[in-house]
Amino acid sequence: MSARAAPDTRRDRLKQLRAFCEALRLGSLSAAARALESSQPAVSNHVRTLEEEFGAPLFRRQGGGIVPTRVGSDLYRTALPLVEGLLRLPALFDEYHHGAEAERLRIGAGQVSAAYVLPDIIKRYVALYPRTRVEVLASTGGQRLEWLRRFEIDVIFGAFEVVPDDVVFHRIVTADVAIITPEGHPLGRRKRAGLDVLAPHPMVALVRGHYMRQFQDMVLQLHSVRPRIVLEVDGWETMVHHVAAGVGVGLVPDLCAAEDQRICHVPVPHPFSARAYGLAVRRDRLMGLAARRLFDLVVSAAVDAEKTP
Repeated sequence: MSARAAPDTRRDRLKQLRAFCEALRLGSLSAAARALESSQPAVSNHVRTLEEEFGAPLFRRQGGGIVPTRVGSDLYRTALPLVEGLLRLPALFDEYHHGAEAERLRIGAGQVSAAYVLPDIIKRYVALYPRTRVEVLASTGGQRLEWLRRFEIDVIFGAFEVVPDDVVFHRIVTADVAIITPEGHPLGRRKRAGLDVLAPHPMVALVRGHYMRQFQDMVLQLHSVRPRIVLEVDGWETMVHHVAAGVGVGLVPDLCAAEDQRICHVPVPHPFSARAYGLAVRRDRLMGLAARRLFDLVVSAAVDAEKTP
């Protein structure tokens, strides 16, 4: 590369990396060109420049699209937060330094967090900042992480099996697993119970594709328990309603059942590890004013709760 070309390459670095990230995210150079309102040759040139600089291909063709090479995957993980952060910089500067109003807060949440963790937090937040419009988007864990990395949401509320390296997680509450039964059910009179008590009773379970259903099936199999599942549902709240109606018993995080007067819940010791639900933000802490206010509210409250004897 000539001395004269080097400054031009550095000057276009954001365009190159943005084209690369969009192509990888959308699965094709043509889709990236449409998203960037550019041309496919221009996007191809940006990617080719990066490949020449790094000395390795970043994509390979597969089917009708492209998939990353190992080098491409590594570059994407490194480049995405930098690209999105630079694109967000003007808006963040306006909020913090020019007094622009934080008009919107976007939260990605899991089912349990959206229904049982967030309501009290949102109530306190909107009382303090009534002019900020709050949006709660429920989705899968992988989708929420992608949204967070692309600044399509501001924070995540949920539980993590493994916390990614580019995310910081702050625990808010821990939930144990409980057996839930309709009122008057013989299991409902127990102080605690093992998983073996489930076998004789009809059971309401999550659908098979749900990650918690997969985990529960594994634990039940390890304890040689074969439940008689009569209904599969796609969420905890739906399960609670059907258990309350007398369809069967269920296994839920105790957060989902603690305040429902229509059902009984029986703690299950040991087989399930306690599950922590909390707030996750980008490790670079690059967030807007609305998200910063929520972060301060939630994390300071969690610290105060831990200090309370």
